[in-house]
Amino acid sequence: MEGDGQNGYHRMLTRIEEMNRYRGLLALQEEISKMHGKYPFSVYANIKGRLSEKLRVFEDPNCAEVGLKILFMNGSRINVEEADCINARDRGMKLPNYLYIKYPNAVDFEIPSGPIKGQISHAEPAPEGGESKKTKDFYIAVDVFKSRVEYMIRLVDRMEALYAGMIPAIVDILREIGKNLRELYRRLVALRA
Repeated sequence: MEGDGQNGYHRMLTRIEEMNRYRGLLALQEEISKMHGKYPFSVYANIKGRLSEKLRVFEDPNCAEVGLKILFMNGSRINVEEADCINARDRGMKLPNYLYIKYPNAVDFEIPSGPIKGQISHAEPAPEGGESKKTKDFYIAVDVFKSRVEYMIRLVDRMEALYAGMIPAIVDILREIGKNLRELYRRLVALRA
């Protein structure tokens, strides 16, 4: 990887780490999606994984330790209540979506600067030892693998279109591979549901 690419990678990780506003992270998400071909896949997947972890702090926090503030148009701020977090979770909503409905004048959400505690899954007891890290690593690995399967689906679709008129036998094989990849992708998505 070129020097500038390495610097860009580290700059992006720093920006993700320092960003403490929800809308800023969403803007970074769009920026990162445009980086898909600029870095090796593992580097891109790492950046995307770090952003997903940070977004989870806003979208699915540990309700007992929310620590978020709601920012309003007039510049005022209020703390997010644990009850709002629980209500959002009970309705199956991301916390910001729930809060935007409850507080229509809200313009953004903010977390305190500095190290941030990530979400503790509500489906598991508080982590003891490395169990939570193993679960988180598993889902990051699933996300990385899912992205690779998406890439392969696009590649196979392009190859199928290219060779459709020239070599019909290859097209049938590629169609079968594409079908199998789509089934694999569907199963990977179901793991996250």
